[in-house]
Amino acid sequence: MRCAGPRQGVAHNAQASVARIPCRNDSGYALQSSKGRGGVLVAVTGIQGVRPISGVCGQVIDESGVAQTVQRAFANATGSGNTQVVAAQGAGVRIRVLSVFAIATTAVTIKFQSATTDISAGFPVGANSGFAIVNNHGIFQTAANEALNINLSGAVATGVQVTWVPA
Repeated sequence: MRCAGPRQGVAHNAQASVARIPCRNDSGYALQSSKGRGGVLVAVTGIQGVRPISGVCGQVIDESGVAQTVQRAFANATGSGNTQVVAAQGAGVRIRVLSVFAIATTAVTIKFQSATTDISAGFPVGANSGFAIVNNHGIFQTAANEALNINLSGAVATGVQVTWVPA
């Protein structure tokens, strides 16, 4: 995989920037302070399966070498039980989740389901807290032609955002 640089964006509260750095066989990002002091390199090597396409925003290459456009979805759940995040995508198509961000107003356990079957552990979160998970290979995926749902242990206002690709 070849990487093209530089590519910059603002991180956190505009006190740092993220720049893609040139590389041959891996991907890397450098975190640079806005005052130009130092930097931290974060590199991911040996990528197999789903991986970012160099220089193209919003696409990954799946195991078959096919470029897939990254999709985004969110749900604001308020009741216990299932809330749909992404609708079923049709015969033979699974939903592979690449990133998740969730936050709840009160303590609750959040889990992800393929229709009504668990595909993640339960993630207990405290009041006004949450979690974020990112994995370019995919965190979990639904069965073919099944919706991606979140399941809450209680009736708690909970926001969930995901990025996903068809698999």
